[in-house]
Amino acid sequence: MLQYYEPENPDDPRDVAAANFNEYLWNEWSLNAVTSGDYDMDLDGVAGPGERLPHLAKGCDFIGVNHYLRQRVRHGESRLGEHLKGGDCSDIGWEIHPQGLRLVLDWVWRRYRLPVYVTENGIADASDSKRVRYLLGYLGELHRAVSEDGVPVRGYFHWTLMDSYEWNKGLGTRFGLYSVDRATKKRIHTKAVPVYKKICSSNSLP
Repeated sequence: MLQYYEPENPDDPRDVAAANFNEYLWNEWSLNAVTSGDYDMDLDGVAGPGERLPHLAKGCDFIGVNHYLRQRVRHGESRLGEHLKGGDCSDIGWEIHPQGLRLVLDWVWRRYRLPVYVTENGIADASDSKRVRYLLGYLGELHRAVSEDGVPVRGYFHWTLMDSYEWNKGLGTRFGLYSVDRATKKRIHTKAVPVYKKICSSNSLP
């Protein structure tokens, strides 16, 4: 899951360092291993001679981006710092920040120069009050990444078609474009369904 890490105070070098380390640890480390065979085992930001294993990297046709939120980071006692919550959030406290998707897509393309698929993006919203705004906001930023920044995004997969079983939340979240009645299994379309249908059929944003 590639998130956008932003320092709480961009003028505080400690916050900047904490945000940069989070980005390196959670976004870059595994992609470096997969694409080039660089395994920075001591997390010092440099793949030394014993950490370069290119024979283990079989190459990638594309980078898949699962993106949901912005992480605002404040420095703390550890290098990870503290992740802050607040603002406009989903049911599980993930901040809605559409610009973060564009920034992550720009970063992936700039860093790895491979085509990109957005393999997951969506919102837990049981009240169905934010899903349309979320969808339009994130797709709008994706469009800007393609049209203005030149990122070769080859596809977008919304999470998810129907309410799912989340590995760490069970049945307690409502990510689905179609809400599922747990007792009858009836599927009820959310407000986002006709909006997303029109976007897909016309290949354009309203």
